[in-house]
Amino acid sequence: MNKQPKKLETIRTDAKEIFRSCLTAVDPYEAVKRFVHVEGDRLVIGMEGQSETEFDLTEFDRISLVGAGKATAPMARAIEKLFGEKIQKGLINLKYGFTEELAFTEIIEAGHPVPDENGVKGTIKILDFFAKRRRKGPDFFSYIRRWVRSAPPACRKYHSFGKAGNHTGFTGMRSRY
Repeated sequence: MNKQPKKLETIRTDAKEIFRSCLTAVDPYEAVKRFVHVEGDRLVIGMEGQSETEFDLTEFDRISLVGAGKATAPMARAIEKLFGEKIQKGLINLKYGFTEELAFTEIIEAGHPVPDENGVKGTIKILDFFAKRRRKGPDFFSYIRRWVRSAPPACRKYHSFGKAGNHTGFTGMRSRY
């Protein structure tokens, strides 16, 4: 009896299990679910037992969602599931074809890796959104991204993030691939 085929099948099974586990570990939706939690009126970002950041959500008038990057749609879906109708507005820039059905978030599809006109327009729209929100009182912004570079140079002449102003709840969450 030849044990070689049985051993090869075991190796293949183990390799598939490892591969599936790796995909689950880096899934953007699952990463946000692991690292972001609401406990009463507090938003907790981080893993239990490690350094966590907390925000008192009663200090904010609105919750808004902004983001950019290919993994942004599933991350936005996780944030929408977490906050639901508490999200007043969401706005994300992402690569053509990476969209998902989102309830509260507007999607702007754009070129990647080479920025196109839609990417510039989307970035300007997000920066305008920040500027308008600043004048209306404190917002909590959930900013989601996955290794996003800075805004295209064409946008820098129109806007600057500067200080967060009233947006003291501005946070960055990133899935670690």
